[in-house]
Amino acid sequence: MIERPRKCRLESPLKEVRELLSGYDPGSDRWSLSFESLFWNAVRHAHKLGRRGQGRRVAIIDSGCRLDIPRLKKRVDQFKSFVPGGADKDPIGHGTAVALLISEVAPDARLDIYNVVRRDGDMDQHTIAHAIREASRTDADVINLSLGVPRSLELTRIDPDQLADILEMEWFKFKELYLTEKPQCDLCNAATEACDTGKLVFAAAGEIKDTKTNTVFCPARSTPVTGVGFVGQGESTLHSTSDGGLKNSITAPLPLPGQVPLFDVPVEQIPAVVGTSFACPLYAGVGALGLAKGELEDYIKSMHYSASPMRLHNNSHYVALSPSQVKSTFQAYDKALYYVPHVHCTVQAKLHPGTAITDPSGCATCGFFVEPQFVNQGLWLLERNQIDDGISLLEVARSIAPWSANAAANLGAAHREKAIDLYEIAVKLSSGNPVFVDALKRLR
Repeated sequence: MIERPRKCRLESPLKEVRELLSGYDPGSDRWSLSFESLFWNAVRHAHKLGRRGQGRRVAIIDSGCRLDIPRLKKRVDQFKSFVPGGADKDPIGHGTAVALLISEVAPDARLDIYNVVRRDGDMDQHTIAHAIREASRTDADVINLSLGVPRSLELTRIDPDQLADILEMEWFKFKELYLTEKPQCDLCNAATEACDTGKLVFAAAGEIKDTKTNTVFCPARSTPVTGVGFVGQGESTLHSTSDGGLKNSITAPLPLPGQVPLFDVPVEQIPAVVGTSFACPLYAGVGALGLAKGELEDYIKSMHYSASPMRLHNNSHYVALSPSQVKSTFQAYDKALYYVPHVHCTVQAKLHPGTAITDPSGCATCGFFVEPQFVNQGLWLLERNQIDDGISLLEVARSIAPWSANAAANLGAAHREKAIDLYEIAVKLSSGNPVFVDALKRLR
């Protein structure tokens, strides 16, 4: 049962807006915040490959934008206000922060600004819907919605006996059946219509104000809209053998308190920055790097399907898997690999007969989405004595994510003659991970 519409709100408190903006110096165009994480490594890799958002346009529907900031003045082509007295201004700074984050990921992308927030911070979902429809008629490739309408979600209709099947359900099907509002509100309708025109629409997953209520947010809840949320980063589970080879490396994303846990794409939290308002523009920026709609949908499917086999894989180091569990892990890993939109090796080519293999070293997007999958499926194959296929996947992981210490270490376990060199890389990339350091000492 869905409750009556609530007031639309920006998805980060104004205190967090001020803290984020205080970390940016317009004069020097530099941040004092730390942009060190797997996501930002992927951003820098894309930039090195020449993917900086050239020829792409992002529509930002928010609180406006400060055009006195040189970086934004250079990037903004259109500023349209849907509220009185809102032209060329951003009295609360929220839209400015969003625009800066998008420009950090896609520095050459052009920006269109749609101001839908009044001076008091209030806004109307129908005004936002109107702005979305306006943006849909432009040549914008991406629409960023760091805002939403919170709604409570009643999950009691889910049969407990069907819970296991529901958890294994395709994510888009689950989203359609259990999250998407029927009939959709005007905000979700407008966002869905924008997706239907081919736009990539990213929306903030939202925050939970009442911990006793299951909450979902419009329009992130809409099936074709990509909901984005921050996650914390759990410790890697690492198992080493007596010869120094790593046997498993899984980094688990951790849900953050106060944030809606249901979303399409996770991104590591920027230190000291909270609120899904600021998670959303990071992947809107990735969309502006040249990501196609079909590619994004396939990446989301692949990430969803890889979660189950990685859990079983990790458990296999504590409890022996049954033959049926081993078989299902192979099948689930292959299903996830099937949906990776780029074929980079012979293992993938077996799943896509007749499809040409493309060079992974030139791929700017797989590192954002499927690095853990290639690392862990490659390792799974090594452990099951499918050495050549395991090496094939791990070599792809090294190419799409050259910053990945886990990819380097696991490939080192497969290539003993190259092990010392690769472990040295792993130690450097992980800032002295003690497991890697110990393995390197034993090898030497």
